[in-house]
Amino acid sequence: MSPSPPIIKTTSQLSLKGAKTNDNCNSNSSSSSCRGAVIPIDEPITKALSKASTIEFELDEQWPRERIKLGYVVELEASKKRPRDHTNSDKDSVVVGSGSSSSSSGVRSSDKLSDIMMDSDFGDECDGEARQIPADRLSLTFILKFHNRAHEVLYEASRKYLYRVRVRALVKEGEREFHLLFPRELEELREGTFMHFEKQELLLAASAKPWRVTHVCLEMERVSVGGNDDESKTRVRNARPDLYLSPFCSDVVLSHGDQVIPAHKLILASKSRYFRRVFAKDKNEATCRPTIVVLSDIVKLDYVYRMLEFIYTERLDWPECEYDELYCAASKFEVDELKRLCLDRLIFDLTVATATRLYTLAWAFGLETLRATMKKYMERNEAQLVKELDYRTTLIKTLSQDSCLDALRLCAKYPEAMRDEKHEVFEFVARHYDPRLRDQLSGSFFAEFPRMAHEMFEFVMRTRFGGDGEREDRFSFEPLVEIPCDASSEVQSRKTLSTDDSA
Repeated sequence: MSPSPPIIKTTSQLSLKGAKTNDNCNSNSSSSSCRGAVIPIDEPITKALSKASTIEFELDEQWPRERIKLGYVVELEASKKRPRDHTNSDKDSVVVGSGSSSSSSGVRSSDKLSDIMMDSDFGDECDGEARQIPADRLSLTFILKFHNRAHEVLYEASRKYLYRVRVRALVKEGEREFHLLFPRELEELREGTFMHFEKQELLLAASAKPWRVTHVCLEMERVSVGGNDDESKTRVRNARPDLYLSPFCSDVVLSHGDQVIPAHKLILASKSRYFRRVFAKDKNEATCRPTIVVLSDIVKLDYVYRMLEFIYTERLDWPECEYDELYCAASKFEVDELKRLCLDRLIFDLTVATATRLYTLAWAFGLETLRATMKKYMERNEAQLVKELDYRTTLIKTLSQDSCLDALRLCAKYPEAMRDEKHEVFEFVARHYDPRLRDQLSGSFFAEFPRMAHEMFEFVMRTRFGGDGEREDRFSFEPLVEIPCDASSEVQSRKTLSTDDSA
């Protein structure tokens, strides 16, 4: 197998819907009708070919867009029983023998050639029985590598992403050029960073003239399965981009500070439960006067406009947008579909640098599934995250009795990075010290970080109980780790014994 060439960067239109295919071998078609990522081959199939390579492409008809690296193995096998062109027998015949695999400079026949036969049913023109005729085989194996970590974080426990692949080959036979569709559509559920698809095979009837597979067109679609997708499928479709910010037929005015925005009740109410409740109480319905809705200044004006643009156009593609801020606007006005799409974008753009913002969003809005999966993601990447000031600030901001032990562990494992936050974690533990927290500190945490546990215990004694004398007067305080009576007497006897020996 030849070494992999450099990555070819290509932008593709990857969607199964509306794909133009030409599966009739007798009609001509040009490569201009090709869609999707293109895998170049450009070798006659009469020469044995085995090629492995990678390309990088984008799902740019999906939301959110996704950059994917595709590793593929192409194998071409020619039949030994290929019919020979009697006019050019020496030129077109296949010489069987041992040799090396192909390269772009020239391909020799190899022992990869084998007897390949395919069934051909001639129907009414013959006796109706399938016949075995010589054939050539084109095999493809795909491996996807994802740049994002979308499979690691979920905002709905049952949500999964399904990837569908459809492949067709652009074939030339002499002067003819046509597409052949591979027989199966591949699909796999994403479970990790890599995805392996089953081998695809296409049999081509042997011809007197050599086949030439110019390239393979790869089309891909990502589908979200599980979760609340059934609700999104049945939602009302009423995109009206022509009415966005238009006073035509406007029956409601949105007021935000000094700005006045014309809008339409029917469109707003179809996408927002907030506006639906507001309009249900409207008393201007009988007077035909426009309703005035004063919007809260909590939501920035820019994100009000973007939310309205989505409601009217059903499109969402702003590269510079802060999607966590847009999620807050969608949550305020209860635009559920926009909330879901914002979370999708944030999850597919997840990196160590953006992990803290997504976790903060999940914590602020009570998204427990997303919060739990984000917590696992952050634990796996804690060595990088502790270097981020945003992460350390959020860690202190979201401290609780359940998370303070995790913060103490980070202080023990990364003392330099957590030097400034260590005192704040200690103060929180001292303020909320109770028997439950004491049991947690004296358990697995003490076994893993004994020095940090003793330091924490001493800090609690100084700050909460004001020293040994005052502590005895005010509280009956239990030590962090209790020493059994037998063990303490044994330690005392050992000290006495060692004193006698030294004397």
